[in-house]
Amino acid sequence: GHGVRVIEFDGMAASNILAASHADFSTIGFTGALTPQTAINGFTYGYYTTDTTTGTFSTDNMLAQTGEYGPYWVGNQNGTPAHDYRHFHPGFAPSAAVRRYTVGKGGEQAYTGSVRVVGRFFDMNTGNTDVFIAIDPDGDAGAAPRSLLLPPSPVRGVAGAVGFDLTTTVAPGTTIDFGALATDGASSDSTGFYAWIVTDDTPVPTNIVANSFNSVNFPLYPGLDLRGLAFPIATDAVISATDMTSFDTTPGTGFPYQFAGLLYLENAGSGKATRFDSARIDLTTGGDFSETPRLYLLRHNSDPASNNPAADDRYARLPVVPVRIAANSAAQPAYTFDLTGLSAAQRTGYGFTVVGSGKYQGTSIAVSEISASAVRVVDSDVIAPRPFLVQWTNTHRYGLSVIRGRWTQTEAQAVGFGGHLVEIGDAAENQWLVDTFGGSEIFYIGLYKAAADPAIPSSFKWSTGKPLGTYQPWLPTQPDAFQGQDDYVQMNYLGIGTWANMGDQGYPETSNYHGIIELETPGAGPKTFYLASISAKSNIFDAGLASATQGGVLPPSIDITGLAGQFVTFPQIVGVINTAADVHGPDGAHTPDRSCNLNSVGGISGYLNGNNTPALVGVFLGPTRPASPPARLDFSTSGLGENFTSLAPVLGQVFFIGDGFTRGGLAQQFIIPLGATRLHLGVPDGNNGTLYHGTPLGWGDNSGSVSLRASIAPGATPTMTNLDFPLAGGQVTIVGGTGPYTVTVKAGSLPV
Repeated sequence: GHGVRVIEFDGMAASNILAASHADFSTIGFTGALTPQTAINGFTYGYYTTDTTTGTFSTDNMLAQTGEYGPYWVGNQNGTPAHDYRHFHPGFAPSAAVRRYTVGKGGEQAYTGSVRVVGRFFDMNTGNTDVFIAIDPDGDAGAAPRSLLLPPSPVRGVAGAVGFDLTTTVAPGTTIDFGALATDGASSDSTGFYAWIVTDDTPVPTNIVANSFNSVNFPLYPGLDLRGLAFPIATDAVISATDMTSFDTTPGTGFPYQFAGLLYLENAGSGKATRFDSARIDLTTGGDFSETPRLYLLRHNSDPASNNPAADDRYARLPVVPVRIAANSAAQPAYTFDLTGLSAAQRTGYGFTVVGSGKYQGTSIAVSEISASAVRVVDSDVIAPRPFLVQWTNTHRYGLSVIRGRWTQTEAQAVGFGGHLVEIGDAAENQWLVDTFGGSEIFYIGLYKAAADPAIPSSFKWSTGKPLGTYQPWLPTQPDAFQGQDDYVQMNYLGIGTWANMGDQGYPETSNYHGIIELETPGAGPKTFYLASISAKSNIFDAGLASATQGGVLPPSIDITGLAGQFVTFPQIVGVINTAADVHGPDGAHTPDRSCNLNSVGGISGYLNGNNTPALVGVFLGPTRPASPPARLDFSTSGLGENFTSLAPVLGQVFFIGDGFTRGGLAQQFIIPLGATRLHLGVPDGNNGTLYHGTPLGWGDNSGSVSLRASIAPGATPTMTNLDFPLAGGQVTIVGGTGPYTVTVKAGSLPV
C-alpha cells in the first residue's frame, strides 16, 4: 500500500514494509456521519469501549475533520477520541484511543510470518497517559484471544518516552492495536506516536537526531517532545511545497554544527545493525546549507541525542561528497550521498546524520525529509569505535570514553578496552589531565565507594582496587551524602580539577558524562596529541615568542622533536572561532567578498587566502624563529586552495589547517620539515582598513576556541623532504614507506 513512497522508506521493497503509521495516515475512508471507516493501508481509527484487554474496538461516531494542523479523525463526544498522523488523544478514561492495523485488509498484502513492530510513544503535553500495544491473531471475530505485546506503560514528560521493538507472528486478519489510555482526564493527555510494521530483515529508523529545533509546525505545550514530533515530519515520505513537513534546526549554540539524521537503534542482544547504501536529506530553499554538508555514521548502539557528531567518538565521518539536487519534486534543494563505493564495514552502523551550517550565525537549516536506502545485517560488520588515546610521561595511555553515560557504563567500557577509569596519584597527573582534556567539561574518574559505606574520604577506592592515597583535591564540603546516592566521583565539578561525589547519572540513554580511561600499558603506532582548547585569541604570528602581542595570547603548541619528515594528521578538530566580524568553525566562514591578505611578522610568513576568513592555521618552528620570513603560501582557490591532500610547509611558513579534512572527507597530511621541534596552532587576524588585510592585529575582540587531536606517523609512501638543488654539501632526506630506497635522477632534471 505504499506505492512510490517506498523509495523514502530505506529503499526496501514494498513487501518488506507492511505499514508505517504516520506515512499511511488518511481520512479517505470517511464516507459520512455515523458511517464506519473503510480501512486505508490497513489502518482504522477508533477506540476501545472499556479497557485495554477485553474492550470492543469501535469506530462509531469517528468523523473526518480538517483543522489548523491538517486532517484528523475525531469522535463526537467532547471532541475525543482523536487521531492525526503524529498523535492521538484518548478522551475520558476508561476508554482508549486505538489505531488498528489489520493484516491483508484495505488493499494490504496478505502476509504470513514474523514481523517487527518498531516505534515510539511520546508525551505531547502535561497529561498522564498509559500506552499499550495489543495483538489478536485472528481478529475480533476469531476464537483466539487478544493479548498485550506491550503492557500499559506510563508516558510522562520528555524523559518518559516509551520506545518499542517487538517481534510477533501475523497472518491475514491479524489485528495489531496501538492505544493510549487517559489516566487523569481528557483535556491534557495528547500522546505522540509512530510505528513501523516490517519484516525481520528490514531496517527502520527509531528516532531522529538533530542539534535542536525551533519550528515543528505544532503548538508548544509544556513537556512537548520535539524529537518525537520532528520524526514523522522527516520520515512521512511526502515531499511537497505545501504539506507540513519541515522543522528547523536552531543555529544558536549549534552553529556551525547544525545537523539532522536518523537513528536505527537495535535492542541489546539483537545482533543486528544497518548497512547503508545511500542517504538523502531534503531541505527548503530558505533553509539550505551554506557549505557542502558532511555525512557521519553512528557506530555505537546508543542514542547520541543532540551531541555534535563532529565531536562525538560514536560517529565516524565518511569520505563521500554529496550530489546537490537543485530542485526536488517540491522545487526545493536536496542532497544525496552514495555510499556504495565504500566497503560494507565502512557504511554499517546504527544511524547517520548530515552536518553543515546555514549562512552566517542566524540562519536555520530547514529539514523536510530524511531517508536512506539500507539493509539490516549482522552487527559484526560494524567497526567498533575506540577512544583516542594519548601517552603521558609515565607511559600510561589516557582517553575519553566513547560513550557519554553513567559511571558504571563508562567504567565497563574502560574495562572492555583493557583498563579502568583513571586513577589519579598526584597533583601533576591531575593537572596534566586538565591540560589535556580541559577543565570545563565534567568527567568521571575511577573513584567510587560501596553504597552502604559512609560518604567520607576513607570510604572511597579506585576501580583498579587500590585505596585512595593522600592526594585528594575535593571540592569544599565534598564528599557528602546528598540523598544517600553519591557513590561515584567526578572531576571539574564547580572547579577546574576539583573532585566531587555524585550519583550514577546518565540521561538520555548514554548521553551525559564522559569518563577518563587509563590504560597502564604503553602504546605502539602513531604518536598522538590532544589540545583541549586553542583560543580564537591565539596569535599565530606570536609563535616562538615569550609573550603575546596585539591583544592576543600565545598560540599553543605540540612537541614534535625528532619527528621530522613524518606526517601530521588531525582526526578531529571542532569548535567555534569568532573574530567579532565572522562566526564559524575551524574551516573559516567563506563569507562572500572577504579574504585574508596578511603581512609577515619577524620570521613568520604572511598568510594569503583570497576566498576565506580566518581559519585554524599552523606553523612549524625549530628552537628559534627564522631570521627572515619564508614566502607565504596562497590558499586561494586560484592557488593551493584548501582541498589539498598533503602539504610540506617550511619552517616559519603559516599554513591552512581548517578542520583537517578535504571536502571529500579524507584526512589531510602535513609533512614535518627538518629542524622542526614544535607545531604552533592559532588564528590569523588583521585590519588595515580592509578586514583581515595588512599588518596582523586585532585578536583582543576574538572569542571562542577549538579542540584538536593530532596523530603523527611515517607516511605509507616514501617522500623526499628538503629537496632543494643544488645540494651544496647537503643531503636528501626520505621519509615514509619501507627502506632501502632507490633514487633515480633523470637526465635534465637538475639545474645547470
